[in-house]
Amino acid sequence: MITQEHSSTIARPLFVRRRWTLPELEQMVAAGIVADSERVELIDGDVILQSTRSRRHEIVRSALLNRWARKLPDSLMIASPTTLALDPYVAPEPDILFYPASILAPDVRGDTVLLVIEIADSSYSYDLKIKGPLYASFGVREYWVIEPKTLVTTVHRNPGAEGYAEVREVAGTEIISPLAVPGLGVRLADLIG
Repeated sequence: MITQEHSSTIARPLFVRRRWTLPELEQMVAAGIVADSERVELIDGDVILQSTRSRRHEIVRSALLNRWARKLPDSLMIASPTTLALDPYVAPEPDILFYPASILAPDVRGDTVLLVIEIADSSYSYDLKIKGPLYASFGVREYWVIEPKTLVTTVHRNPGAEGYAEVREVAGTEIISPLAVPGLGVRLADLIG
């Protein structure tokens, strides 16, 4: 039987979630608590271990970077992989990031990044259902999720508080172009083979 004096303790949670910040995560890496070689990202204060990149993942990422590095206008920069610090509790590690050359990579934010790309092996559902709404809520104007085996790309555009207003799949045989730089269009099937 629960007495009146004990009823208030039952309503309390059994544990309290500890939200980490990006500076705290950086301190953990510096102290060796999190290995520098570990692929982690910060999602709503949670330290998330990322899955190992597959061979196909690296083939797709390298091919895209090589193509775009040769054609990138001086006004743009590309980083891969890099931390995108959206706020103190949110710092994902996208596979490819386009941003204006007038901004230093560590200073890029959701409303200044031009395109975020995730190449999703085992993280496909996570990248669509968790990261998609997250990126939209921070104003990331364009977000691509590439499935490396099929080369189907889910393109997200027009961000808002409820997610992206435009979400569509583009086959690997179709040309896909970043909104910010239409001249950097690629047909993944031709690029990867």
